[in-house]
Order: sequence, then structure tokens, then C-alpha cells
Amino acid sequence: TLLHPHWRPLGYVAVWLEYQLLHLDVVAAYYAVNLLLWVASSWLVYVIVEQLARSKAAAMLAAVAVLTDTRALYTHVWIVENQNSLACVFGLAAMLVVVRADDRRLGRARLIGVGLLLLASAFSKEYGVAFAVALAAHAVLQRRSDLAWVSGLAIAVYTGLRLTVGGPVWPYCEDMAFFFQ
Repeated sequence: TLLHPHWRPLGYVAVWLEYQLLHLDVVAAYYAVNLLLWVASSWLVYVIVEQLARSKAAAMLAAVAVLTDTRALYTHVWIVENQNSLACVFGLAAMLVVVRADDRRLGRARLIGVGLLLLASAFSKEYGVAFAVALAAHAVLQRRSDLAWVSGLAIAVYTGLRLTVGGPVWPYCEDMAFFFQ
């Protein structure tokens, strides 16, 4: 934590589990898992766009754009960067539950599921909180108290745990010589 002030418990647990299963004997399997997670993210984008736009062509275009985006290169080549894909898979899965419900209120089980998926996204990588923020903004705009409540709770739980057990929080970029060094 002293060198890296981020807190990504689920991302680290995923790599640890892979190591317990594979050790370092089959390094290619780590990359295969990373690629499968990114393909899952792309597929979720396809399903969400198809549901919203009612267009398979638009959905395919969006999915291919995600799948081939060169900014995801490190997600594929660095073993530990599976945390990016994990955050996307969990966050997009939460969004899919909401999109499939249309404007209907979600039942208790689905709300709990969305909340857990949002937390899993944030615990994979802190940028995953963006999915909870997006759903909270959507909830406010659509006057959906069910989504506002679960999104806000996910943000609060993540923030509370991050500040109490997640270690130090300080400007990381300056420590990496991006600005003043």
C-alpha cells in the first residue's frame, strides 16, 4: 500500500485464485482469462446496446469498438490488469439488469443483485465506482428512488470501506512523476 495507494481487493483475489489453481506453470492461461473477461465486457455492451437501440447493427458496432479498442491493450498483456475487465464485467452486468427492467421498479432481489454487482465493480478497480455514479445519475433523472438508493448505498459502502480498511489515499500521479517531478 505504501507504493501503490490503490485498493482493489477483488482484482487481487482473482489473480490470487488463478495462481492457486495454475501457479506459474501455465502463464498463457492468465492471458486467456484476461481475454475472456474482455470478450465478456464486449458481449455485455452488445446486449445493452441492442436492448436500448433495438438494433443488432448498432449493437455489433459498439461491441466491436469495445473489443478492438487499443486502450485495452494493457488489460490483455499485464496479468494484474484483469481488474479493469472485472470492473467492466460487473458494472455492465449491473447496467444490464437495469436496462432489461426498462422503467419498472426493480424487486428486492434484483436491487440486491445490482448493489452487489456495483460493489464488485468498485472492489475490482476503483474506477468501477463510475458505474454506480452513472446509475445514480440515471436514477435522479428518471426519478427512480429504487436505483438511487442502491447506487448511493454502493458508493457509500465502497467509500466507507476504502477509507477505513483500504489504506492511504493521496495524490498518486505526483508520486509517479507525471506532474511536478
